[in-house]
Amino acid sequence: SENLSCVRAGYYPFGSERAAYDKLLGDTQIELDRCQKEIDRLEILCNTLIASKQLLQANKRLIHSILSPIHKLPLDLLGNIFEHLCYDRNYLYGSSLPNVPTLNLSSVCHRWRSLVSSMPILWSTFNMIEKEFARPHNLLPLFLGRSHPCPIDFQLHDRNECEGSSRTSKYISSLLLHSDRWRHVEIRSQFLPVYLLQPLIKNGAQLPSLKSLTLGMGDDEIDDTDFPMTCANLKSLTVNQRGLELQFPRPTITRL
Repeated sequence: SENLSCVRAGYYPFGSERAAYDKLLGDTQIELDRCQKEIDRLEILCNTLIASKQLLQANKRLIHSILSPIHKLPLDLLGNIFEHLCYDRNYLYGSSLPNVPTLNLSSVCHRWRSLVSSMPILWSTFNMIEKEFARPHNLLPLFLGRSHPCPIDFQLHDRNECEGSSRTSKYISSLLLHSDRWRHVEIRSQFLPVYLLQPLIKNGAQLPSLKSLTLGMGDDEIDDTDFPMTCANLKSLTVNQRGLELQFPRPTITRL
């Protein structure tokens, strides 16, 4: 307060009083340096304690995981839980993977990875909602390969309904190679149903595993609209946005 009063009054010391102020300034700087040194020491100690705390928390989580009762579950029961979690929940988008529980489960630990890799049914359901089908998702071959020999269920939605990309789609080629395993299929696009059905019709393909088929088509004319393919187990057929004359016998259908 005394120094503040001198500053406000415009006071300037001379002679021995100036020397006293010089000494006071030096002592103050020494105290500042001491305080800063102590602050640096405490900051280092604080950072060390924070790092130790984070390490202890991580170790605590690991110990909790080791003691988790789920590790006592037999593999068959654990597989049933995984099947419930993964069915119809694997969404394969263009460049991101917001929700692929099959992959999430396989990344938990070696035991779970081995179990997931050994269960084709966990890879047999997937949904693809794409803006551009010319570039297939790199996970599609993995799902198609690891799901063999299980039937596959999938949804295929083309938001942009781009004819050019659909014609050259590697998705279509990959899915056609496994058409004998199609079980529950939903395809919504102006062009994709045509490009998936026409090769099957042309080659006289059979779809022995197909149980339900949903097609959302555009207004363009489609050849062979009754798709005369042998579908011995087809029970449900849904066609949106266009009429469909079923001239081919479908005695197994119970829902149209």
